[in-house]
Formats: sequence, C-alpha cells, structure tokens
Amino acid sequence: MEAQKAAKSAQVAEGRAAEALRRAEKAEATIQQAKAMPGLKGRLVRFLADDVMK
Repeated sequence: MEAQKAAKSAQVAEGRAAEALRRAEKAEATIQQAKAMPGLKGRLVRFLADDVMK
C-alpha cells in the first residue's frame, strides 16, 4: 500500500515537473520574441528580461 502511494506521488511529481518545464520553455521563447521587437519597446523588454533573468 505504501509503495503504491509512493509510486503515485512520484508520478504526480513527474507530471508537475514536466508541466513546469513546458511553461519555462514557452516563457523563454516568448521572451526571445519580445527581445527581437524593434525600437523603444524592444529595448525596454531587453532591459526588463535581462533584469529578471539574473
């Protein structure tokens, strides 16, 4: 019974970790797109993204 609970908990944790990785990859792609924006908006995004990534 305990082994089943542990296995279920491990599966749940693995699913959460995979979802977090997908969200992080999506956020990184969005930041890269925003950094490519021209002009003042692009500069602002690059400044803010750089500050957040440190």
